[in-house]
Amino acid sequence: ANDTRATPYCILVDERARSVIVSIRGTATLEDMVSDLQWDSVEMERVGELCGFEGKDKYAHRGMLTKSKWIYNDLTKQKILAKLLPTDDSVNNNSPCHNFNLIFTGHSLGAG
Repeated sequence: ANDTRATPYCILVDERARSVIVSIRGTATLEDMVSDLQWDSVEMERVGELCGFEGKDKYAHRGMLTKSKWIYNDLTKQKILAKLLPTDDSVNNNSPCHNFNLIFTGHSLGAG
């Protein structure tokens, strides 16, 4: 069965701007529209604990948070960003993207 949380994205490398870019597709399907309509607020405390920021008293759009969690989990599972932008400075870093910026962008649902 299809996962309605799945959200298309692509990863690009801009060598001139020294940036790795994650571009997330916006609303394009009926399933995406259902996510758009899930506008009730969700507290970010648990997400903050997992991702290393203070999420208490911070809120997100439920549908966008659901899609964002799917993308975060997929990026973690695929290990593409970890290969492009390793964070362990103790390792000899041969990545062509060493010290590049990481940019997330998108439109509509993808911007959330």
